[in-house]
Amino acid sequence: SGALVHEIIVEENAQLDFFEEYQSNDANALFGQKTVFRLAPDAVVNYYSIQRFSLNTQSFVEKEFHLSENAAVNSTHADVGARLSRTFIQQFFEGNGARAPHTQAVFLGSGNQHFDFTTRAIHLAEHTQSDILVKGALKQKASAVYRGEIRIAKNARNTNSFLHDHVLHLDKGVQSNSIPSLY
Repeated sequence: SGALVHEIIVEENAQLDFFEEYQSNDANALFGQKTVFRLAPDAVVNYYSIQRFSLNTQSFVEKEFHLSENAAVNSTHADVGARLSRTFIQQFFEGNGARAPHTQAVFLGSGNQHFDFTTRAIHLAEHTQSDILVKGALKQKASAVYRGEIRIAKNARNTNSFLHDHVLHLDKGVQSNSIPSLY
């Protein structure tokens, strides 16, 4: 079991390629993590994460991206393990021209696994862009909940924000729920 907290600051005009991979043995485990990325103007982050915990693990993960003027983040998240996996991804578009053109998440579940994904795109500035795509495949008695939220502030003119989610049911015993929201 463990808990991690990271804050990563990406300076102006810098580019960061960030990879995370998590695994566990068969012992009962509880994992918690919060990572905050702060992108200065014109910074770019390419973020990749894969979670392959054992079925005896419960995982609670939060990723937070703060984007300044003309900053960009592309992120890919894959969850294939854990008995319970909760992933919360937030993007704060704080500067004009900030963008997240490729936010992708995938989960693959079987047995009694449960995946709880939440994405939040919060547009606070003008000319911002986000595109979120979540895909999943479930079999046996696996289940999933996806909450997708887009918030556009009154002063965030010329915002383009998209949200897509698709779950493939491979057996009759699976359940999935999608809860999209626009504020």
